[in-house]
Amino acid sequence: MNRFFGILEAAALSGFGLFMVWLALAGPYWHYLNPRFEMLTGISGVALFMLGGVRLFVRSHGVSAARGLVLLAFLSLCVWSVSGNSIVDMEEDSSFSDVSGSSLVEDVVARESYEGLDYVRMNVAEVISLLQGGDELVPKEIVLRGMLVNGKNGKGGSSAVLSRVAIVCCLADAVGGGIVLGGEVPEPRGQWVKVYGRFEKSGVGQVSFELPGVIAAVVPPGYRLRVDRVEECDVPAVPFIFEFREKEPFAY
Repeated sequence: MNRFFGILEAAALSGFGLFMVWLALAGPYWHYLNPRFEMLTGISGVALFMLGGVRLFVRSHGVSAARGLVLLAFLSLCVWSVSGNSIVDMEEDSSFSDVSGSSLVEDVVARESYEGLDYVRMNVAEVISLLQGGDELVPKEIVLRGMLVNGKNGKGGSSAVLSRVAIVCCLADAVGGGIVLGGEVPEPRGQWVKVYGRFEKSGVGQVSFELPGVIAAVVPPGYRLRVDRVEECDVPAVPFIFEFREKEPFAY
């Protein structure tokens, strides 16, 4: 019986390893973790697979039936997570492409022109991050894209907010970032838009908004993007922000 549970442990460890290698090489990785961890995940998977092989041929007196069953249960959950839940549903949705981490950041174009002005392409998280060092670090003319949602201020009023979800490690630490928009803006209904505008101080205080699945939603108070142009756009192949840069070309 000990031999049987030893084989079970070895199979579970090798199975975990194969799952991690597959995850690092396949498109769904970004549904779980920040793609910058792909290589680490792949190397760890190879190590686990080899450990399972070693465990298969090394006899041990410390074999535990419970440990083997728990490992097998976790492996089953891993397989289930990519075979019948929302991960697969998102891949079948035309809004989401089967992409790997190496292609998450589009070919970088630092700026776009509109009516004679050059607008710096950035993402919402980069704007908020640069503000921590002072608003003089944020370019005056910028172009952002994101979901247009309603925000609420402390006075009971509402403001249009351009929002995106930023992820540092995994979906468990997802944070919504938003920038208040000023000027003529379409009615917010969660649609994706591309906004050209001028970043400036404003008299608007703290604004809050809600996004499902995030642990917090952040809007820098006292600033807004005064809109020069708004146009609807397609949802990016990967809608989340995984990369944050401090200078041009920004990740956008």
